[in-house]
Amino acid sequence: MPLPTIDQLKHQHSIPSVNTGRQFTIPSGRPGIIADDQEKLLAMTDQEGLLVFRSGVEFPLWTFRGQTAIHLPCLPGIARCDELSQQFLAWCRNVAFVDALLAHPYVEHCRRVSFNGSQLRIHYQGIAQHYGMATNMLDTTTNFDVAAFFAACTNDGNGVWRPAESGEAGVIYAFPPIALTPPFVSNDRYLDVGWQPLQRPAQQRASAVYLFKDEDFAGLPSVAAWPFRHDRRIAERLLEQFDGGAALFPVDAAASVAANARTLRRFTMVQITQAAKAYEIWHGQPLDEADRKALMNAAGIEIIEGLLLDWSAYDLETDEAALHARLKRELAGARTRWTF
Repeated sequence: MPLPTIDQLKHQHSIPSVNTGRQFTIPSGRPGIIADDQEKLLAMTDQEGLLVFRSGVEFPLWTFRGQTAIHLPCLPGIARCDELSQQFLAWCRNVAFVDALLAHPYVEHCRRVSFNGSQLRIHYQGIAQHYGMATNMLDTTTNFDVAAFFAACTNDGNGVWRPAESGEAGVIYAFPPIALTPPFVSNDRYLDVGWQPLQRPAQQRASAVYLFKDEDFAGLPSVAAWPFRHDRRIAERLLEQFDGGAALFPVDAAASVAANARTLRRFTMVQITQAAKAYEIWHGQPLDEADRKALMNAAGIEIIEGLLLDWSAYDLETDEAALHARLKRELAGARTRWTF
């Protein structure tokens, strides 16, 4: 039997369309919570009391990850580094990008804001993951069509998306997000990235899954692999649906800064120390000074005094009133649901 296309996959697994205005009750067929299939920002608090804005449908039954080819094991970016020195370099670049995020005027403003006593949760690693930095996470989405776009289309490295070559099978991974949260797993593995001060995560209805060293995403509980055959017409339709990728990758300064971060080899000692800590956590063992120096030498890392990444070339808004007005606009349509 030939593999199904992406459209046939969606039909076979009864993935419902979104934004149709359909309403339903939870549990199904019984008196309960009335919900709908409209994508939106949903305000909720996390375990630390921080305010989170999920992007997408309110009650996602499935979360997806699309890939143009099947790569086993399915590993996060940090685990795909060929050598340990390159992995250490990737952690340094990650830290440098997060340092830049901390200095972004709008991010700084959002860090100071609170709603009814709750501060906004800004997830820097979630942002880093969705801006192409190596992390210990894989990006996922609650929107099937977004996952289908990434499964059917490839980037040429210059920001241009095209239909993937049809010679190899692609795959969409699917799992119920609740399956990767306690008590079903010992540690919370699923992250609602959602709205962030930078645009890309919300546009991609972003979520992410944490992985440990040597762990295969495809082997996690309840993660199903749905292979498919490429179909150029479907890929072209998805390209049109998402404006050639621009709808998922809005042009912003952060994309340029992330691209610069991925080329860095010079870092402050503070950044190197933070990267060494992340490296230790990932490997589960301490990194002594001699080994750290050996990694730095092998990666060609140099120590500098000042930060290399900044926003001075991008003419970003810095007026507090204007930044607050932007925040109000972005969150104006967010919904809440009271729980007891």
